[in-house]
Amino acid sequence: MMINEIDSVDWESMGHAYGPASDVPGWLRGMASADPGARDEAFSDFYNAVHHQGDVYPCTAASLPFLFEMADSPAPPDRGSVIELVLSIGRESLDMDPEGVYFTPDGTESRAHVDALAVIDGRAEAFVPWVRDPDPLVRRPAIEGLGLFLGDGVRAVEVLRGLLAGSGMVERLLVVRTVATVALRDAAVHGAAAGWLDALAGDAAEVPEVRLAALAHRARCAPGEIGDAVVPAAVGLLRRITPADTGREDEASCRAGAEPGDAADPAPSPGVPPQIAAAFEDLERYGRVHAPTTSLLEALHTLLGDRVPGRTALLAEQLCSADPGVRYDAIRMARELIGHWRGDHTGLVVLIGGCLLPGDAYTAAAAAEALGSLGPLGEPAREALASYVGEARAEHGPRVWAARDRLVRRAYQEAVRALARLGDLRALPCVLAALDEGADAWRAVQVAGHLAGAAGDLTPRLSRLLAEVDFADASQSMSAHALVSALRELADPAAAAALTGAISAAVREEQWHTAAAALNALFLRSRGRPRPGGGSPVGRRAGPPCPGGCDRGTVGT
Repeated sequence: MMINEIDSVDWESMGHAYGPASDVPGWLRGMASADPGARDEAFSDFYNAVHHQGDVYPCTAASLPFLFEMADSPAPPDRGSVIELVLSIGRESLDMDPEGVYFTPDGTESRAHVDALAVIDGRAEAFVPWVRDPDPLVRRPAIEGLGLFLGDGVRAVEVLRGLLAGSGMVERLLVVRTVATVALRDAAVHGAAAGWLDALAGDAAEVPEVRLAALAHRARCAPGEIGDAVVPAAVGLLRRITPADTGREDEASCRAGAEPGDAADPAPSPGVPPQIAAAFEDLERYGRVHAPTTSLLEALHTLLGDRVPGRTALLAEQLCSADPGVRYDAIRMARELIGHWRGDHTGLVVLIGGCLLPGDAYTAAAAAEALGSLGPLGEPAREALASYVGEARAEHGPRVWAARDRLVRRAYQEAVRALARLGDLRALPCVLAALDEGADAWRAVQVAGHLAGAAGDLTPRLSRLLAEVDFADASQSMSAHALVSALRELADPAAAAALTGAISAAVREEQWHTAAAALNALFLRSRGRPRPGGGSPVGRRAGPPCPGGCDRGTVGT
């Protein structure tokens, strides 16, 4: 079916997530536009409506012949994105019940997923030339598509194995994973594919990343056969990976996607609380991958499941890797394991603390954020956090909380917040400076309640900020709640006037949730709610009153 026949399809009789599918032809044509902006808009609109959250509608299936035509033609400038879209539709269709009947938004019964797979299966031969395309952005989705949709498993494995030599690292790892995918879906090739993976994992002439991939995906082929030798073998291969091994031009840099250090902050949208803006920034960082081995290591951790000692040994090696990208991605994996499995994770916490490197603010920010999320479990990294805070303050000055460099600022703020969550008064001068100067003060407010031993310093500042809240502005409700929460945790009688004023202002503006929170805080204070640890920070160790040896009298100077 040619693209010029697109209007011969009865799009009006079909619908997508937001109504009739009459706008689909325009989006399909837009994907082939020479204008990058028009292409981006067309792909975005198609994903949002025709492939909404992975849904497959009749108009989605009807689009596939035109997508295949675009991918086959050398003219469209963004063929890789077209193949990515075909792959996404195919993957989602495979995940649906082949015997099931689904419903479109208007309530019509649909088996579009079956129709979509029929189209893809009928055109699966197209993936073979695509995997050899000069453009790596075409080759990569095509490799995965070949493994999922080419009906002849023997031929699929043969084509994939032929791609291994001469490909870039990302593609080689993708080839290994896809061979395992074919082995899992086609029993006829399972034995041969598993044998090839075994041989590849033991090939001393092969680079360690590929051997590690073969080891992980061989285990994926037979998860019930994972023995005690798998983790030591993986650890040994990790030790052989160096930054030079992953420094090829087609691979993800450990700084890929990192925000520019000295870039100016984007102007905040009117009426958007800073907490919400920060949450969207976090979403931008979520899911970033910094090393080509990350996905296979995640797969290996999934296969190991509840074998926590083995996973701990593997993570320890990841966190000590010479490759900064491997270390960075291991921080998130370690945090997840510590949070999900009970036990003594002191060793991993200490290693996360070891990622607080003054010369690498990008990794240090991730490490500090992870430690802060662990709460009391982050205790073994207390001294590492205090040391990082002190060194950053010494290098960048007492106003480092508001440093222009976004990475330095974020790393420092996260380290201070993690230290404060441990009740360590060495975070106090930094928190006080933030409250006094106003820059990102909301971040300091969120942890102020953990510094109960410093209520005399914190309560006046928090009370002042609460009195400045405009309760008529609904966008300030999050700040009001955070301030009330911090005052409640400090349980200082001196906060009574501020809380009473907040109750009156919130009631006047019908901010009932804030009024209730302030009333609750006032009630707990009047009941003499004890401070944690009898007025001292929980578990606080002796230390200088301020990183770098400064005292409270010099805060903010």
